Amino acid sequence: MSTISDVAHRAGVSKSTVSRALNGHRYVSTEIRDRVVRVAAELGYVADSSAASLASGRTRMIGLLTSRIDGWYEAEVTTGVQEFLIEIDHDLVLFSGEDTAGSRARLFRHALPRRRLDGVILVGTCPSPSETTDLASSGAAIVTVGTRTSAAPSVGIDEAAAGRAIAEHLISLGHQRIVFVDSSTMSAGASARTARAQGFKAAMRSAGLPARLRSVRGSDWTQVGFSAFRSALDSDTLPPTAIIGACDELALAVLAASRSTVSEIPDLSVAGIDGHPHSALFDLTTVQQRPRLQGYEAARHLHNLLTDPRSPVLHVTADARLVARGSSSPPPQFPNS
Repeated sequence: MSTISDVAHRAGVSKSTVSRALNGHRYVSTEIRDRVVRVAAELGYVADSSAASLASGRTRMIGLLTSRIDGWYEAEVTTGVQEFLIEIDHDLVLFSGEDTAGSRARLFRHALPRRRLDGVILVGTCPSPSETTDLASSGAAIVTVGTRTSAAPSVGIDEAAAGRAIAEHLISLGHQRIVFVDSSTMSAGASARTARAQGFKAAMRSAGLPARLRSVRGSDWTQVGFSAFRSALDSDTLPPTAIIGACDELALAVLAASRSTVSEIPDLSVAGIDGHPHSALFDLTTVQQRPRLQGYEAARHLHNLLTDPRSPVLHVTADARLVARGSSSPPPQFPNS
């Protein structure tokens, strides 16, 4: 079995340089890193992760915490994180739990520190000051995805701008009675959806229009979507001509409800935010983002922070663009509307 000394001798470098090259250290030139990696592959050398951990004080394990693992957005972010960690030979440890006070306290005070993680990526949730302290005391660096905190680097779209853009699109088509719908019980991504609602309200105020928001209860997006559709129609003297879902999953459920019910509104416009793969299938207008790339960038920023703790705290605004499809069109004309 080849050793690190064998790799160093054939590559013409020191053992410490071999270690830095194979660990992805930023102060190793590309030429030397490529040569070390090639020689290690030729000799069949595999680094001893336990020995590397003892020498460096790092475990090469990164935690990812999200309140749900079955959501499209969360799964895409996780995939992006995994892609980068594979490139640098780090392991991913997944944590999932509801955003209840008890479960979060156990995670941040016990479960996360016990695993001796080098860093933690939080998806769709922000750490509180006490949670940040708990992680910092364990030596773990933090990066958030989909939310922003001043205490840690973050990656995500401008959520408020997304809400504003989708509202402005509908306003430009001639809609004046627009309702923004959300869930009051589904905690995953709640802070992002709140920011989207704020952007919606800003766009409506700028246009001199009332900002109507509905928040309904439900255990899944289908249930929430049907309830939100009914709530939007029943609670106003004049029905809305357009409904915005706080996310694509909700908007798709609203769209399904509008098509499966005898609606008082012909040609109701429906739009969402996220760019869910099913949005194209159902011709849904949306603000499209790329969460897999956000996960990759978040893992890369975390690695930079671990390599150089003096790295600046960066807040990366990811790309998002309006994709207008057939679910949004000019409003129908009502008598006395």
